Amino acid sequence: MENNFFLYSKLLKVKPVIVKNADIIISTFIIGLIAHAYCFFNYLPTWDSIINTNTVGATFSSGRWLLKYIGSLFSNYSLPWINGFLSLLFICISVILIAKIFKIENTVFRIIISGLFVTFPAVTSTFTFIFTADCYMLSFLLSIFAVYLCDKYNNKAIIPSAILVACAIGIYQVYMSTFLVAVTVLILIDTLIYNSSVKNLIKKYIKYVITFILGFGLYEVILNIF
Repeated sequence: MENNFFLYSKLLKVKPVIVKNADIIISTFIIGLIAHAYCFFNYLPTWDSIINTNTVGATFSSGRWLLKYIGSLFSNYSLPWINGFLSLLFICISVILIAKIFKIENTVFRIIISGLFVTFPAVTSTFTFIFTADCYMLSFLLSIFAVYLCDKYNNKAIIPSAILVACAIGIYQVYMSTFLVAVTVLILIDTLIYNSSVKNLIKKYIKYVITFILGFGLYEVILNIF
C-alpha cells in the first residue's frame, strides 16, 4: 500500500510537467513516427547491424566504456520498435530541456524545434544503426541535461554536470560537441540579446570550461581504468 502511494505521489509530480510540455511530447512522437516509422517497424540491416544483432557494437575498444552497460540496461538486441521508441523518448526529453534552457515558450516554435531535432539528418543516419540508436540518443540527452544543470544552478552544478558530460562521452564521444555547441550558443545569446556584462560572461565561460575539462578528465580516468 505504501509503495503504491509513493508511486502515485511521484506520478502526480510528473503530471504537470507532461501537461506543460504536451506540445513537445505530441509533436516529437507524431513527427518522429511520420519520419521514421518505416525504420522502426521493419528490419533494415546495415553492415553493422548484421554483425551486431545481439550487441551494441564496439564498446571499450572504441573508448565507449559506458555503452556496454547502458546497452545491457535497455537491450542488447536489435529490436527496431523498442530502440526507436526509446530514442524518441530521449529526444523528447532533450527538446523539453532545450526549451527550458533557451526559454522557448511559443507553442509554434516548440513544435518546429521538436520537428527539427527528431528529423535532423544526424538522427536519421543514427537510426540506420538502430541496434544502438537508443544508447546514442541517451548520450545526447545526458549532454543536454548537463547544460541545463550548469546553466540553472550555476557553480553548484559543476560536478554533477561534469559527471553527465563524462557519461555522455563514455557512451559515444561525438556528443561532447552537443555540450560545447549549446554552451557556446548560450554565451552568444547572453552577449547579443541580453547584453550581459563582460564580468558575467567571463564567469559563465570559465564555469562551462571547468565543467567540460572535469567531465573529459573523468572520462579519460575511467577509460584508463578499463
